[in-house]
Amino acid sequence: MRGKLLIYFLGLFAVATFAISPFVAAWSIREAIRTGDGAYLEAKVDWPRVKETLKVSMSTYALGTQAVAVEGTTTAAAAPRPGLWQRIKNAYGRRVVSSMVDNMVTPAGLSRLFSYRQSFNENVRGLPDEREVYSLAERIQRSWQRVIRAEFLSPTRFAMEMRDKVVPHRSYAGILQLQGLQWRLVHLEVKRIDGEGGTPVDAKANVASGVWSRLRQAALPR
Repeated sequence: MRGKLLIYFLGLFAVATFAISPFVAAWSIREAIRTGDGAYLEAKVDWPRVKETLKVSMSTYALGTQAVAVEGTTTAAAAPRPGLWQRIKNAYGRRVVSSMVDNMVTPAGLSRLFSYRQSFNENVRGLPDEREVYSLAERIQRSWQRVIRAEFLSPTRFAMEMRDKVVPHRSYAGILQLQGLQWRLVHLEVKRIDGEGGTPVDAKANVASGVWSRLRQAALPR
């Protein structure tokens, strides 16, 4: 009986550890950007894939959906053809966004951007550095409150979307993929939230139940 209970609790611990592991990976990537840990970021981020998804989403965020409409799709066919100036602006804007992503979305580049933004928040917006004001537990809790969505898409893919800390109608959506024994960031989007913006996670049970449900479904024999 004791042996069965031990196996049960070990299995429960393993499932719980697996369920929280992508959250830990996402937090660790964020902290590595903050501290400039380039070696960690190089290992935990699939940079070519992240750059491609960022180029598309940032073009849409900055220029609108017409800037990235694909010929032959229903959306592109239904949308009115933009004027000459709009087409020039879109083409130029896409090149600017693409160049910016290529140059800045690197381990060192993201850390510099984070540092610039932190300085701007402190000196212009009057927002203090959270590390100097809040404990680690409080910082984690404040980050959790900005989560819009967090769910397993499959046993090896985890999606998470979070509101920007300062800009109310901006969010960041990423996908982590389990590669070998580690979670790596393989997809990242910058999104514009319309109106009030999505449905926030108002209780830990909302995400936990979704995570547990997907893990349970993945474990069932098919």
